[in-house]
Amino acid sequence: MPLTTTAIEKHLHTARFGRPLFVHEELDSTNLTARRLTAQGAAEGTTVVACRQTAGRGRLGRSFHSPDGGLYLSMILRPAQTADTGLITSCAAVATARAIRRVTDLPVGIKWVNDLYIHGRKVCGILAQGELSPAGELTAVILGIGINVAAAPFPSELTPIATSLEEAGCRPSRAALVAAVLEEWEQAYATLHTGDFLEESRRLSVVLGREITVLRGDASFSAVAQSIGTHRRGADHPAFGGGEPAAVKLRRYLSAALLGAVLCLLGPFSLPMGPIPLSLATLGVYLAAGLLDPRRSGAAVGLYLLLGALGLPVFAGFSGGVQRLIGPSGGFLLGYLLCALLSSWLATRLRKPWGTPFALAVGTLALYAVGTLWFTLQTQSSVGAALLLCVVPFLVGDAIKIAIATAVILPLRKKLRRLEERRHTD
Repeated sequence: MPLTTTAIEKHLHTARFGRPLFVHEELDSTNLTARRLTAQGAAEGTTVVACRQTAGRGRLGRSFHSPDGGLYLSMILRPAQTADTGLITSCAAVATARAIRRVTDLPVGIKWVNDLYIHGRKVCGILAQGELSPAGELTAVILGIGINVAAAPFPSELTPIATSLEEAGCRPSRAALVAAVLEEWEQAYATLHTGDFLEESRRLSVVLGREITVLRGDASFSAVAQSIGTHRRGADHPAFGGGEPAAVKLRRYLSAALLGAVLCLLGPFSLPMGPIPLSLATLGVYLAAGLLDPRRSGAAVGLYLLLGALGLPVFAGFSGGVQRLIGPSGGFLLGYLLCALLSSWLATRLRKPWGTPFALAVGTLALYAVGTLWFTLQTQSSVGAALLLCVVPFLVGDAIKIAIATAVILPLRKKLRRLEERRHTD
């Protein structure tokens, strides 16, 4: 049966949402259309519905597969400036889960706060986007909801993780489903200020108590979701803590040990450049900082320094021993630890393409500072002389190593993230 305004209104019993209602066979994106209506002054409750989208988007700008037979709708919200808009996505997830259960009687769970799952596979995605005035005040929120209704072929990368209501066992009337979503949303939205829906959100969560992958900027790490807390900065989100499975801890230890081993393999190779040799160990530090979180990158470098201090020939020129750490060049060795920690910390917070090389460059400056200060104290030389000996000769070489590390880190990080996402999606 064609999805039309008339068909939906036969089922619709709302006071505000879905009034007015615009239904289209195809749109580039219901969120984009709703944004255009918002700019024209459309009231709260205005709803845009489409049977398919050609340019649907999800979180982080990712493409949202929107074939014919699905249900894609966006609502215009105009919450008060004092409203906790960070909870809108969570509230919408609860409302949509209620609507799907009401129409299909299928078991629906919430993953994170913006995806709905049935039998371990994604059936719905939710995206809330704020609209700001030139003065920076929130003027509206566009709430988009996409539901896979009819069975349809998914792209190969989505086949293992996506499903539809029909594939899960029920193909409801899309008109009835739209009406149910709008009705359940209107009721849930009325409790946004009280947070009455949060307990249901926690109860429906499919991530609590399970191993998950946490993404921070371009970095990722494994953790166990222990609870869901509320914060005004951005909806419910899992809190992470102890109780990790042994496999998670083992992977963390192994990743740090692996990068520590890479450091030990690269470190002995160097070119004599006066009192401070040009060592490939810096490249290993960059790789650890770009691929691991601060704690693990610090552990990798700490392992390298410990093995060298114990006498293993892992320092420049296949040397080792405590004397290398406390000698004139020791500050640069110890500075590796600060470089790794600072670079890794920055890399997890900078999401732009230039974030990784910038983070490595900042860490290198910190390394120079520690090493130069140490050298001046050990040799009683001036800062200028120390810079000429210990920093200037290495600028070009370290810049090249940053470029090489970045070329390795960025594609490898994406590949590791895809593997993690695939392993944790079920």
